[in-house]
Amino acid sequence: MGESQHTQSTLWAFVTAYRAATGESLSYLRLVQDGDYLRHVLREGRDSGDPALRDLAGRLERSLPEDGEAPPGGASFPPSADSGAGGRRGPVEEYAEAVAAALARAELLSLDDREGLDRLARRGHLDADTTSAIERDTRGRAGVAPLNWRDELYANVCRLQADGELDERGRLRVYATYIRRGRLSVAHAEAVMAELAPPEGEGGTVDERGGRRGQWGIVAGVLLAGLVVAGAVAAVAGLSGAGNGGAVRLDEPITADTTWSTGTTYRLMDTVFVEDGATLTIEPGTTIEGAFGAALVITRGADIQASGRPDRPIVFTSAQPPGERRSGDWGGVVLLGGAPVNVDGAHVEGIPADDPRGAFGGDDPAHSCGVMEYVRIEFAGHEVFANNELNGLTVGGCGRNTILRHLQIHRGLDDGIEFFGGTTDLAQTLITGPGDDGIDWDMGWQGRVQNVIVQQYPGRGDNGIEADNLKGSPDARPRSGPTLYNVTLLGPGQAQGRQRGMTLRRGTGAHFHNLLVAGFPLEAVDVQGGTSASLAGSGDLSFDHTMIAMPVAAAFQPETGEADDDGGFVERDFLETAPATTLGAEPRLSPRAFSVTAPRYAPLGTSPAAGAGVAPPQSEFWDESTTYIGAVAPGDGADWTAGWTAFPEN
Repeated sequence: MGESQHTQSTLWAFVTAYRAATGESLSYLRLVQDGDYLRHVLREGRDSGDPALRDLAGRLERSLPEDGEAPPGGASFPPSADSGAGGRRGPVEEYAEAVAAALARAELLSLDDREGLDRLARRGHLDADTTSAIERDTRGRAGVAPLNWRDELYANVCRLQADGELDERGRLRVYATYIRRGRLSVAHAEAVMAELAPPEGEGGTVDERGGRRGQWGIVAGVLLAGLVVAGAVAAVAGLSGAGNGGAVRLDEPITADTTWSTGTTYRLMDTVFVEDGATLTIEPGTTIEGAFGAALVITRGADIQASGRPDRPIVFTSAQPPGERRSGDWGGVVLLGGAPVNVDGAHVEGIPADDPRGAFGGDDPAHSCGVMEYVRIEFAGHEVFANNELNGLTVGGCGRNTILRHLQIHRGLDDGIEFFGGTTDLAQTLITGPGDDGIDWDMGWQGRVQNVIVQQYPGRGDNGIEADNLKGSPDARPRSGPTLYNVTLLGPGQAQGRQRGMTLRRGTGAHFHNLLVAGFPLEAVDVQGGTSASLAGSGDLSFDHTMIAMPVAAAFQPETGEADDDGGFVERDFLETAPATTLGAEPRLSPRAFSVTAPRYAPLGTSPAAGAGVAPPQSEFWDESTTYIGAVAPGDGADWTAGWTAFPEN
């Protein structure tokens, strides 16, 4: 176990011991993020009369860095007071949050949840004692009955049996999962297997005691006896093939050209990499389900060809049953390419630095990561790798020849789409109900955007757009500076909430044309930091033909004193002088514009947005007919969102 993982486990043990000794609960999250609070609590533990608590406090104090030094194990354990709410999460915290998310679905964890937790534990080097302690504590906080492994095992076996999946592979999957993490003793597991052994006639074999058990029982017995090396156990646990409802289970890298076919459901059981030189083709109408913690990563040098059709979109969704799906059920889709970024050696966090599959960026602005069109991504956004925020769709260093159009990202836990540098374009894209920002960009993204809608739901999300150049180096080159035509940003349509239209900061530029912003409880446009504010004067940050359909006082709230985060830049003055821009506009939106179940994004035919826009420049990418404001033409004409999008709650 590495130093950071050891510290995480010790910290969790301290939290548990502190509660046992004092009867008071500690917030693990606060301890990780607030160094001053952590040091205060450790002093209390060191001065307590409990020997175990004193020992744990002393060990943790010795692991803390001096002021200004890096924390042990890097950012996975940030005890510095300036870590703030954005402090990095470590494997213990990630595991605890995953347990809480699983318990929110059911008190008895499903086999998919258990396998996902097992992968997180292995990835974070958490031993069985630590994970069991985490689960006991998390269940207690959630008011859930104490963990009973036998009941959970029985429940999952019964589910497999009811679904007709209690075959050789299903049995091996169950027992390898529960035995590998030390969940069951040899005697207990053998007793469970004896009770659940298949009846005679299923190809069983008589053992030396005269009892009958199937081949699965023999293999599981070998596992129990420790006669199979760890690699073989992992292989048994990762068997692929037909799964729930005929789904094909996938947990291995794709190293050769592969096609996922119409009519087949594919289930991602882990992070599946499409590796250098391989092309993944997904046929129209294909469904891909993601188990907890799973994701699809198209590595630099690989390619995806996912071309759905309006009547047969490709759907990435949760592996949970319809009606039980939630944001963050699985990781999402990641595209990595070789176009310029403004960070040397850019690498997806959470993949070891010496693993080339996590690298992105290069010197080819025309690089192609492939094609995604008429694709829906639902209920994604879980951080598959610690702190890398995969979002619904993560795009790192993809170039101009990448095609991303007719996409919907729905009810993700984090951002809808995040661009890390590159030059890729985006068109006809709908982002609904993101848990954080609709579109996020940084690391020098210079793409083009046309006909994009972000709709924030009540009680969810932050910004319609959050934009950066580079944190800590706002003048890094290439500078973020996309060009956007015909964008609609919709808030929840109510005065209560914390969402804003957009935040532009950390040196980003951008050029907005034909923009419509409506329904946000906070600012329509917020520019943060002197560098981004200065770009308004240089022409690298611009707006024209814009409608801010919000009360002016709410859309541009005064910033004085400590709230002045942009050197006195006044967004209202900037927008009031922008060409063909109207503040406090009445765009005559549809009565269903803010609906979360059946929205209609086209304004009424009498809307002043009709004909009020500017035509985009001539090129193969731009549609020059969009001389209206907003992402959809007013009236009852063609609506590019119709027919292939969907808005399920769960």
